[in-house]
Amino acid sequence: MKSDKWSLIAVSCIIVLLVITLLHVVDRTEENFTELYFENPEALPSEIELGETYEFSFSITNNLETTNTYTYDVYIEFDDGEDIGELGSSSITLEDSSKAIIKESFVISQNFDSAKVIIDLDSGETIYFWISTSQD
Repeated sequence: MKSDKWSLIAVSCIIVLLVITLLHVVDRTEENFTELYFENPEALPSEIELGETYEFSFSITNNLETTNTYTYDVYIEFDDGEDIGELGSSSITLEDSSKAIIKESFVISQNFDSAKVIIDLDSGETIYFWISTSQD
C-alpha cells in the first residue's frame, strides 16, 4: 500500500512536469514587428528659426523574420492641417533583424505657430515630433 502511494505521487509529478514543459514549448510565440523610432530623441529640434536648416535621424528595424521593403514618407504638417509638402520619400529593403538609420533635414521659411514633423511607413507605423518658431 505504501509503495502504491509513492508510485502514484511519482507518476503525478512526472505528468505535471511534462505538462509544464509542453506548455512552455507550445506557448513560445514570437511576434513579428517593425520598429520605427527617432535615433536621438532628446536632440530633436522643438523651437526653430525660420530659414535655418535642421537635421534629425530615425531608424527602421525589421523584425519580421523575412526580408522586407519599406517605403517611408517624411513631411511637415502645420497645426491648422496645412501640409507644406514632403521632405523626403524613399524605399529601403532590410533583411530580418537588420536596421537602417535615415537622416533628414528641413528648412521652413514661412511663419507658423506649431507644426508636426511626421514619418510614415507603408507598414502602418508613424512617429512625429512638434516644432514651433522661436519667439525672439
